[in-house]
Amino acid sequence: MTNTEHPSEQRLQELLEIYGANKARWPAPYVEPLELWLKNSIHARELYKQAKEIDRRLNTKFETYPAPAYLLGAVLANAQALQSTSGSWRDLLQIFSLKPLGGLMAAALLGIFLGWYSPNIMLPNADLNFDEVSLSDTVLEWEADG
Repeated sequence: MTNTEHPSEQRLQELLEIYGANKARWPAPYVEPLELWLKNSIHARELYKQAKEIDRRLNTKFETYPAPAYLLGAVLANAQALQSTSGSWRDLLQIFSLKPLGGLMAAALLGIFLGWYSPNIMLPNADLNFDEVSLSDTVLEWEADG
């Protein structure tokens, strides 16, 4: 960062949120603009105070407490009960999902659409009627007639 570039207040706020209140973690090019911003802005000092509080809380060592012995047994018993229940209505919903039905309906609609318009696709000649096409033997006869 050159001396002519000055980061916006929003960028300085982002840097303070990212790196916290510890000036040793601030990127070297931004140390001076951040300190100048803190010196000249009440809002910046409030944000710096909040960042210090967050840093203090993050650096606090949390105590861990062992779980009671009955808790593990209760969790395992509940898991076993959930696993053993079968034949419920939820299982039926898993089997009869609407996704396969949707695919089947899309294929059926595509088939109907192609069936409806296929004589017009293969025989662009409007002189032939559908009976002539359906009673002819091969596609080659259709092409020969045209």
